[in-house]
Amino acid sequence: KPDITADVFNLPEEVRDVEMAYLGHFLEHIPEDKVEAALRAIKDRMVTGGNICIVGPDVNKASEMYKAGALSKPELMATMKSPDDRTPEWAGDTHHWNCTEERVIDFLDAADFTGVTPVPIASMALNPYPVTARSAWQCAVIGYKLV
Repeated sequence: KPDITADVFNLPEEVRDVEMAYLGHFLEHIPEDKVEAALRAIKDRMVTGGNICIVGPDVNKASEMYKAGALSKPELMATMKSPDDRTPEWAGDTHHWNCTEERVIDFLDAADFTGVTPVPIASMALNPYPVTARSAWQCAVIGYKLV
């Protein structure tokens, strides 16, 4: 269960001194041009030394798994940007951009996180976070607020 459920662009005032933030399958649901602002909004509420962990689909890994026969076409398509003509099943059920490890790293760098590091999805380094699945088509990246 999340500690906080809120609009990332309108966080409650009491959300301060955040030591750890976990964004599991979240960023790809935000329009691409707003991702950096979302990360900065979280960073602004973090303590110096706080960390953020982002887990999401990696369309590059999913594509490789599909080519190797380890992922079905519907599973592959579920990791990708939602087609513009697709009717969402529920509010927020849309991927606005194709998430990859490299793009997550770029977004964290742009938001001025430091020590940005990709982490294998099976790594024990993810144990402090509530990662609910360790599927090989996912990416995981950790960054820090040092200033």
